[in-house]
Amino acid sequence: MEVAFYNIEKCGESSDPEKKMKVDEFLAKFLWDFECDIVFLAEVHAARVDDFVNHIQAMKPKYHVESAYGFGSCNYVWARSKFVSVTSVDDVGPRPLIIFAKTGEPAVGVIHAKSGQNALTVKQLEYYALLLETNSAGMWALTGDLNYDEAKFERLTLPVGAHGGTVWEITQHKGGCLDWAILGAATRIKLNTFRTAKANMQGELLELEQPDHAPVFFDFD
Repeated sequence: MEVAFYNIEKCGESSDPEKKMKVDEFLAKFLWDFECDIVFLAEVHAARVDDFVNHIQAMKPKYHVESAYGFGSCNYVWARSKFVSVTSVDDVGPRPLIIFAKTGEPAVGVIHAKSGQNALTVKQLEYYALLLETNSAGMWALTGDLNYDEAKFERLTLPVGAHGGTVWEITQHKGGCLDWAILGAATRIKLNTFRTAKANMQGELLELEQPDHAPVFFDFD
């Protein structure tokens, strides 16, 4: 399952033109060029949700485009292919987990976890990983903006066999809170594929030496 994720930090009309251009590039790249299974935006300002939904739907009419409340004035907006189903879970804190499923492929949970790497961050990651394991028995991935440093992965209490996965072989990123995922025992990230390499080597768009909130792309198998 191919997932493209971008925390756009309330990008709106008053945002820097370069930032707005990067959001447009992200949508064009992963909706048009790649036709990813899931293209997901986090921190969409509540006042812009309808604008983004309508814009994305016009770009890709054959996709389902939906939104959900995240927290505060922040919302999620995503586009999914017709082969992908979706459910939402909001049992831990105000930031729901959005779960995507596609026949024969790992279930993917996308979250914008609580910032600060505090007790609630940990609780969200551990609870949702257990939920995915219960429902999908090793065939799952938890991704998005995890807001938790991968270097502290071993401190998390996770289902047996769960492991971390990155695309750092391609991005040369040295660690951090964004571009990694928690994987079930039977799930991996495809690295040595043309599409994964192409997705993560397009100049500044996916340059993960930059601070948090850069776009990320994963191909889960």
